[in-house]
Amino acid sequence: MSTENENHEPIAAEPAAQNDSEVVEVEWEQIAPLFERQARVAQLEEALSNMMLQFEKRKLSFLDNIVQSQNALYEEASAVRNSLDIPQDEAYELKLPSTPGEKGYFIRKP
Repeated sequence: MSTENENHEPIAAEPAAQNDSEVVEVEWEQIAPLFERQARVAQLEEALSNMMLQFEKRKLSFLDNIVQSQNALYEEASAVRNSLDIPQDEAYELKLPSTPGEKGYFIRKP
C-alpha cells in the first residue's frame, strides 16, 4: 500500500505568524487607500447634506408661494362675491370656468 493520506484530507500549510499584541502598527502605504476612501465618503455625505438642505429651502419657498397664492385667490373671490351682493350668511361655492373666456358661477350650497 502507498503512504498517501488515507483520509484524502488536504494537508494544511503552516499557518502564518499571528500578531497577538493589542496594538498593531500599519504602514502608511497600506492604510493610504483607506484614508482616501474615508475622505471621499465624508465629501459625499457633505454634498448630500448640502443638496438636501437646498431642496428643503426650495420646497419651503414653493409651499409659501402656494399658501400666498391661495390666500390671494380667496380674497379676490370674496371681493367678487361682495361686488355681486351675495349674502354672507349663506354658503356659496365658486365654480371657475374650465377655459378662459367662459363664465364662472357662485352656486349656493345646501
